[in-house]
Amino acid sequence: MASRILLDTNRYLGIAVMGMRDSGKSAFLEWAGEQYYHHGWIICDLFDAGDYENLFWCVKDRKRYPILLLHPRYVSVEAPDDYVKPVPDDTRLSQVLREADEERRVVCLSPGFYRGEDYWETLARILWVLPEVNRDQVKRNILVLLRESSNIAFSHLRIYRAESQTRKAILRFMRVSRHYRTGFIFDAQRLTDIYKAIRVLIDRIIVKKTPPYTLPDELQFIHRSIEERRAQAAQTIGMDNAWRLYPPISALYPHEFYAVWPDGFFTKLTNPLPSFRHKQPEDSFTELSGVRFTFKQPAQQQQAVKPDREARRLERVSTIMALKQKGLSYEEIGRQLGISKSAVAMTLKRFTQRQLAASASP
Repeated sequence: MASRILLDTNRYLGIAVMGMRDSGKSAFLEWAGEQYYHHGWIICDLFDAGDYENLFWCVKDRKRYPILLLHPRYVSVEAPDDYVKPVPDDTRLSQVLREADEERRVVCLSPGFYRGEDYWETLARILWVLPEVNRDQVKRNILVLLRESSNIAFSHLRIYRAESQTRKAILRFMRVSRHYRTGFIFDAQRLTDIYKAIRVLIDRIIVKKTPPYTLPDELQFIHRSIEERRAQAAQTIGMDNAWRLYPPISALYPHEFYAVWPDGFFTKLTNPLPSFRHKQPEDSFTELSGVRFTFKQPAQQQQAVKPDREARRLERVSTIMALKQKGLSYEEIGRQLGISKSAVAMTLKRFTQRQLAASASP
């Protein structure tokens, strides 16, 4: 019989959490992340709705966790204590992960610190190289948390050019993660948009409160089976008790969920709130944490950071070309720089294209 362990910290699982707004998805994700943290995993909480929800690990409360806060260089971050360690997001990923492991910090990346496409480009870069960096350099168990993943991969990005880049990075990460000591948990209000692309990669589906029509076709059997089980149980224990045992998915409390395994087995379980402060609608991260941050340029002047970005690109190209002259392969160069060999090749290709375009200009 297949294992019925919900959170198997000895395996690299892919877990999907679905449910309507305020159904308890984020609370489950945070509680699950805590379980992996206490088993020695590196936790990377890489997306929220821009409200800094994924930074609440460090907020002063009955329990708190130190975080490593990734941010762009055009944002200045002041931390009130050692529980928040600001790190520029262009820091070599292997260094970020090693620091997180050695200091037992949660790696956090929030779109609230970014302008325009910068966040999506940063997220894509991290997810694209994280599996290989972990395999070749860090070699630790890593769990990646992604909130509202359907928004990341398919909806919100349609207004940005980074749509294709980020979508490919997310789907590739999910496909290869388990081969590189990496698991993931993502939540979404609806799975229908992304389920077909990643259904074979999912080891557990957590169904929180949601209308039955939001279930993908492959999961509609759950709704029917719950109704049948309740009706059968009611004959022996009464409808009230049967309702408590098998509530409709549209009537689940925030701490309740149905867990579904790949072979179709499912059961009702519960999860507590995380031991650290779970963000409430009225909570302000800056007030509760004491973290202060300022943009070094006004929003309308964000284009001013492009020269710095171009300088970093040129520096990387120069480094790659120097290593290439020493006879190193793209794979060896990538290991030194903490990027994939395809990223090395793409960097050189884009540089060559820019040079050709510049030389062709009048």
